[in-house]
Order: sequence, then C-alpha cells, then structure tokens
Amino acid sequence: MRYLLTLGLILSLGFGAFAQRHETLFSNSMNTTGLWIGWTFNYTSFQENDWEYLQGFFGGLELGRNAFIGYGRWKAKPGLDVMGVNQDLEMRHGGLILGVSPNSYRAIHPTFQFVLGPGRTIYDDGFNREKDRFLAIKPSAGLEFNLFEAIRLNIEGGYLLVTGDSFDTEMFPELESVDLSAPFLQLNLKFGFSWD
Repeated sequence: MRYLLTLGLILSLGFGAFAQRHETLFSNSMNTTGLWIGWTFNYTSFQENDWEYLQGFFGGLELGRNAFIGYGRWKAKPGLDVMGVNQDLEMRHGGLILGVSPNSYRAIHPTFQFVLGPGRTIYDDGFNREKDRFLAIKPSAGLEFNLFEAIRLNIEGGYLLVTGDSFDTEMFPELESVDLSAPFLQLNLKFGFSWD
C-alpha cells in the first residue's frame, strides 16, 4: 500500500502542471481529471455491534467532470463480528461504481455513489474452510473536498445491502443476509490526473 500511495502522489504532482485550473481548499487550482485511483477506509456496523473496519481500493474514469465510472473492492479481515460471534469470518465485496459529483470544480461539493457487485464470506479456522456468495448493493452520499490540484478527500455514509435469504454454512447455520446488511461510514482518498 505504501508503494501505491507513493505512485499516487507522483502522478498527482507530475500531471498537475498540464491541468486546467479550478478552485481548491489548499491551493489555487484543481485540474480537470480523466482518471482517479484511491483507497477507501470503511466502518460498518453489523447488527448494532461495534463498528467493523473494511479496507478497499478503487479506480476509474471521470466523465464530464461530474460523473465517475469505475471498479472497487472492499475486504473485512478475519475476526469479523457478526451476530455477536467473533470467529475466523472474512467478508469481501466489490463491483461497478457509478458516481456523480455536482459542481466538482468547487472546493467542497456533494457526491453520490452507487456500487453493485458480487461478494462472499469466507470461514477458515485452519481445519475447515467454507465460502458463500452474495450480491452487494451499496448506495451512499457525502461531501468531497478538493485538497490540492489532483488530490481529493471524500467522506460519505450509506447502507450496504446484502441480498439472499441465507447462507449455507455449517459454522454459521443461522447467518442470513440481514446480518450482513448494515449502515456504513467511509473515507476515500483519491488521486487523479488530466489528459485534457
């Protein structure tokens, strides 16, 4: 991850000189971008338990300055607390990202995002390994801050909806989609550059 962060900073600084200028919080300009990459730091509350941490990444194209289409993935490490049982349970999901950021040239602007894609739970205690698949639907809304010419910070909240009636696991026989559907808070750190 350290290498990806370094690459993002290099791209941001290297291409900033070729960009069209816009309003930002910490510099006098913001480039019109064509490509974004970044990391997400997600906190999800399953069944009113403590907030669980999911880490992810994304990448995609910005269209017409205000629209985004791309791909992202999120992962909760083993030890996920669902139904009050903290065991060697891991969850992953990802898929297509569609986003809209009205007035993205402004230093602070709203953003709306929709994620649709497959996911799975994995239980592995060293002796047993079980997998189950599901479909994740993830709408969200928030605010985006243009920090520098090619660096943005996004803070949003939304809901992770997991579809399916139940999961066919021996270790979690009562696990259902409602147990993995939950509200979330997410922070996105974005790096981009312009080819205009």
